[in-house]
Amino acid sequence: MHRERGLCGPFNSAIVRLVRERANALMAEGKEVRSSAVGRKGYEQLRRLYERQIIEHIELRSVRSLGFEHAEGIGDKIVRL
Repeated sequence: MHRERGLCGPFNSAIVRLVRERANALMAEGKEVRSSAVGRKGYEQLRRLYERQIIEHIELRSVRSLGFEHAEGIGDKIVRL
């Protein structure tokens, strides 16, 4: 039986790796780092190292069908910050 795994796992891992690299570089320069985590997987991975830096966790598990309006709302919120 073949089970479709998709690309979400590798995508999340790549994003988390980039966030770690950038956060560490900024903190090494003495800068304050704050972030928002969208979704459960990325949040769980980042929380271990950067719990104090995560100012918001946006959970989407209750959303039955994700659409552009969800991404637009999250993007608008990030730009305002």
